Order: sequence, then C-alpha cells, then structure tokens
Amino acid sequence: YVWEENGAIIAGVQAHAVAWEIHQLSGGAADKILLRILPNIPILNRLFNPEYRFLALSSIFYPKDRPEILPRLFESVLAMRGVYTCLLMLDQGCPIYADLEALDQWGILRKIQKPIAAALVMNVHGFSDSMREKARHKPVYIASFDAL
Repeated sequence: YVWEENGAIIAGVQAHAVAWEIHQLSGGAADKILLRILPNIPILNRLFNPEYRFLALSSIFYPKDRPEILPRLFESVLAMRGVYTCLLMLDQGCPIYADLEALDQWGILRKIQKPIAAALVMNVHGFSDSMREKARHKPVYIASFDAL
C-alpha cells in the first residue's frame, strides 16, 4: 500500500492479512465465558474475538521528515482491509520505532499490552569478528509476516 501526494508515492507499507482462531486467553476457568461474552460487546468485539483477524505490517518507507504520515497510512490500510488491529515487529533501535514512539499515537491495544521483548538469533558463519561486532549494534529488520 502506498501514500500518494500530488501523484507521487511518498510512503508505503506491506500488509499481510492474518487470521487466528483463539481457543483460550490465559488458561483460566473464565476463558470460556469471556470468549463467549466479549465477541458480543460492541467495540470490545473488535479486540477480543475467537476469530481474530489483523494485519502484519512490514517494509515501511516514508520521508524521514514526515513521520506523521505513518499513523494515517496504517489507519487507511486497516480501514481498506476491514480490520482494526495490526502487528509491527520493530527493533527498538530502528528509526521507524523511534519516530512512532515520538508520535505516541498507538492504539488501545498498546495501552493494554506493552511491547514484548524478543531475542534475535543470527547465523554469523563466515563473518569476521569486526562484522559480528558491527551487526550486534545495528538495528535489525524484522518482517512481521515471518515472525508469525
């Protein structure tokens, strides 16, 4: 998906549709009740539904001086695809993550669930010591679709 202004493409994102079937939430006894009730409550049914649909976003580009485009781009893509949530996998050292943090326009799920830390494993076979050291300190590109 791309964002155009005056006929020129200035930003874009790749969006993969994902559908999960949720069988339990936390493993507690209340799960079955919640999974029956929450899908019937307006607005909450967008976030909690046994047939949970969302987009995995990757390959984001935009003008460095215009990060405010990102929330509008993401919201537009969500609306076009008829879903309410998306997943972003970003290294905390990534400039995109820094720009989104500065904008602080995250959705309701971000208020409920803070970012989840993950470890990255990389095959460094054939890398010199200096290449390994450089790689260790660079932001990592993570394709959201590959992380599902």
